[in-house]
Amino acid sequence: PGDYLYLPNKDSKPKKRKLGAYFNDQSTALSLREKRIVLCDAEERIIGILGQRVDARFTPKPNTPTLEIRWKA
Repeated sequence: PGDYLYLPNKDSKPKKRKLGAYFNDQSTALSLREKRIVLCDAEERIIGILGQRVDARFTPKPNTPTLEIRWKA
């Protein structure tokens, strides 16, 4: 089990990476990891990390309609 993010891969299909391993690769401090907002769909698949990365499975194509999400804190 765990939360997985699929990263783009030049050679083949997207690379499956655990969220914690992704943060380690990016040298994200533990204190900052807790503040990151992870956006998920209804099936609890990670869509992306706001302001940082979009999961390769959800990368928009040229003809994909635009969805704007506004967040008020």
